[in-house]
Amino acid sequence: MSEQVSVKPTTKICSHCQTAVPLKATRCPQCQGDLRSWINQNPFSTFFLVFLVLPIVVSLSLSSMQPATVVSPEESIANVKESIAFKIGRHYGERVPLKSPSTADYERPTVAQDPKDKNVFEVSSYVDSQNGFGAMVRSYWSVTLKYTGKDIEAEMVNEKNWKVVEFVFDGKKVK
Repeated sequence: MSEQVSVKPTTKICSHCQTAVPLKATRCPQCQGDLRSWINQNPFSTFFLVFLVLPIVVSLSLSSMQPATVVSPEESIANVKESIAFKIGRHYGERVPLKSPSTADYERPTVAQDPKDKNVFEVSSYVDSQNGFGAMVRSYWSVTLKYTGKDIEAEMVNEKNWKVVEFVFDGKKVK
C-alpha cells in the first residue's frame, strides 16, 4: 500500500496579471496589484455594511412580514369594484379637455364609495397643465360611476356594466 502525502500549495494566482505569487503575499511582486480580499481592502465600508446597513435591512424585512388578513367575500367584491371604478375614472379624467394636453401632469385619483349605495363611486383628482397663455393652471375633475351588473368579478371588469352618472371638470358638469 502506498501512503498518500498531502502537499499544501505554496503559491496563488494574481487576479490582476495571472502570475504565480507566494501564498502569503498581499501585493503581487510583478504588477503590484492588491491581493487582499475586498473586506480587508475596505474596512470602513465593511464596518458600515455590517453594523449600519444590515440591521436596517433585517428590521425592514421583518416588519414587512405581517400575517395574512382574512377578507370576507363582501370586502373582496367591494375591493374589486373600487379597483375597476379607479381604472374607469382615471380613464375619463385623463381625457379632460385641456388647452395644452402635452403639458398635462395628472395626479393619482382617489376613489370614494357612496356609504348609502355600495354600487356608486366617485373618482376625483386634478391635472396641472398650461392654459392658452402658457401659465400653469390646476383643474379639478371628478367622475361619479354606478355599477349596474351582478356581484361577479367577470361582470365587474366589463365596462358595459358601469354607468357614468356625472362628470365634472373645473366645477362644470360635462356629462
